[in-house]
Amino acid sequence: MFRLLLAAIVLAASFSVLADDQSCLVSFDSAVLNACSGQVQTIDPALNGLADVTRFARSEFRVVKFAQPVGRDQRRALENLGATILGYAPHHAYLVRMPASLDSAAAAIDGVIWTGPFLPVWKLDINLARDLAADAGSSRGTDIIREAGLDQLVIGLHGSAQSRGLVNRLEGLSGLNLVQSFTGFDGERLLVSFDRELMFEGVMALAAEDGVASISLHWPNELMNSQAPGLHQSGSVTNRPIYDQGIFGCGQIIGAADSGLHATHCSFSDTSFGQPVTSVCPSGSSCAAVTPDFDHRKIGAHYKWDGSTSGGPADNQGHGTHVIGSILGNNPAQAVDCETFTTPGGVTDLDGTAPGAKLISQEMGASLQYLNSLGGTIYHAATVAYQNGARIHNNSWGSSCRNELGACIAGCQVEYRQTTRDADAAVWEFPELALFFAAGNSGGLGGNAGCGPGADVGAAGNGKNVFSIGSNNRGTAGNNMSGFSSRGPTQDRRSKPDLTAQGASIVSASRSACGTVGNSGTSMATPTAAGLAALVREYLARGFYPLGSEEAAFAIADPSAALIKAIMINGAQEITGTGTTGGAPSQSQGWGRVHLDNALYFDGDDRRL
Repeated sequence: MFRLLLAAIVLAASFSVLADDQSCLVSFDSAVLNACSGQVQTIDPALNGLADVTRFARSEFRVVKFAQPVGRDQRRALENLGATILGYAPHHAYLVRMPASLDSAAAAIDGVIWTGPFLPVWKLDINLARDLAADAGSSRGTDIIREAGLDQLVIGLHGSAQSRGLVNRLEGLSGLNLVQSFTGFDGERLLVSFDRELMFEGVMALAAEDGVASISLHWPNELMNSQAPGLHQSGSVTNRPIYDQGIFGCGQIIGAADSGLHATHCSFSDTSFGQPVTSVCPSGSSCAAVTPDFDHRKIGAHYKWDGSTSGGPADNQGHGTHVIGSILGNNPAQAVDCETFTTPGGVTDLDGTAPGAKLISQEMGASLQYLNSLGGTIYHAATVAYQNGARIHNNSWGSSCRNELGACIAGCQVEYRQTTRDADAAVWEFPELALFFAAGNSGGLGGNAGCGPGADVGAAGNGKNVFSIGSNNRGTAGNNMSGFSSRGPTQDRRSKPDLTAQGASIVSASRSACGTVGNSGTSMATPTAAGLAALVREYLARGFYPLGSEEAAFAIADPSAALIKAIMINGAQEITGTGTTGGAPSQSQGWGRVHLDNALYFDGDDRRL
């Protein structure tokens, strides 16, 4: 399988290179190679020492650049030389592992116009590169690290074979200290703390190490803190045509990685079953999947990954309980019957948008310790959820370009961060898994100061394969965007968010026996959309398409995430009220507000899917 390139793979806007030049360019965050001229342009001359092709000519990690999109025969010819393809770089280039002595043979392959070393400057993310330039005396540099309060790096390695010797050398580098090693989807990674005053020489030396694939700032991930079923099914808060067809999310399993879960809340509890299957593991991405038990009314398995070594499901923050309630909470007084596809009552604040679905819960802790300090990754969390049967996974968290006081950090960009690469890799590995991410709360309207293009949409909401969800207002105000909702484009100029759902003043489960609490944010919009995706999956799994009535012969048992996204985008309703920046699609609302009755055809409808 082809992986995304470990180093950042987007073109910094400051280079201002036209798309017409793609036949010559290899583009990274911190430097661009013009393969036609052989010149490398860094974002700052202070980094030119890491862009010397001659100095690093013998590296066994190399870039092979084609003039045009690469065909199967060309890729096979490269592999037949003995090259191992590690990833892709824009435009039309591969990162490979092969001896430098094979450059001439690789250059003879049809379409190849340049081969050379994978340069150290390409390993640096753009925010780190700008700060290093400032350390070297550049007037164009920044001090993002200090303003953001960051003190750790994530070092990606080429596999794990290089790590032992590298760790020994790392201990001798000025200003750097190894915190821990952990496993990513693409090999071993190191979490390294640094002394801001002393780090420059150490990072420059580390970048020159052949076994290092990427060096990124470790941005902490943060949580991105009733009427939804009607608004997003029909556009009316009282009309729920999808539920009227007996579609409640039955047969669907949804994963949620969040602060935790108050599992004894009545929206989730099962008094006859007791505590759900629980796995306690403090080891981040090394934690294994367990066998779920879906005889529990709502919870197939709960993973306690907050660093604890014992105990049951908990939520010391309340965010996860609220989020999960919005996805699939179900009032026990009118529980969904997934055998008859009925419910004895209406919808209450105890019900999520997919009240018939079941849950794989992943407790990351109130400060998201699993991600921020224990070596956990979204790729690992998504993999475990997938192994347990989940085909939808909710993530109401991300990292941004704001400091601890909420102010935008000057010069900061939300680049294609490690978390984003992990999320996209998970969907590549498991194409049926729909990963939902909050777009972020850095919007520039409604009294909020936006951080600007490339700095508003958070990571991994800026992913290519994920569902990035913005927020519209609640209920009858749903034709207006929420002022806090992050606007696009992403740093590499892609449009985000993809869709919107209501995220303002949302009432859902609280940390109590059966109570509710209100909250706002794209954290609240994302689970609303994730639950609605479960209704789309059930529609397909029960064979409603194409005739509009349930026919087992037409069932699509395991539809791809791409198909779910296409259906939801197809039916999206353009938001025309306040907070928009033009009609859909746009950088404020994406393709619009989720509207399932526009997307799902039922017998008798005028509009077909």
